[in-house]
Amino acid sequence: MCPGLLPCVVFHRRRVMCVEDGVAYVGIDDYGVILFDVSDPTAPRELGTYAAPSDDLLSIEAQGGYVYIAMYEDGLVILDATDPEHPT
Repeated sequence: MCPGLLPCVVFHRRRVMCVEDGVAYVGIDDYGVILFDVSDPTAPRELGTYAAPSDDLLSIEAQGGYVYIAMYEDGLVILDATDPEHPT
């Protein structure tokens, strides 16, 4: 479970989402992670993106400004999202 507004949700095959402190972290195979400001659920706004090292996302968790991305072949990727408009 992600701390914050909603639990982590696994959508379809390896598409995952986690919400913490008004920011949604959406992991999509073949793309990476997109960060959205969802503090106003009626007007979500894209904040930033991160291209994952490969297209094999398994799960995603967020806590304290960091995003933990489990990848099938690449293992654990830790994303610094303390500045959600410029995740690294």
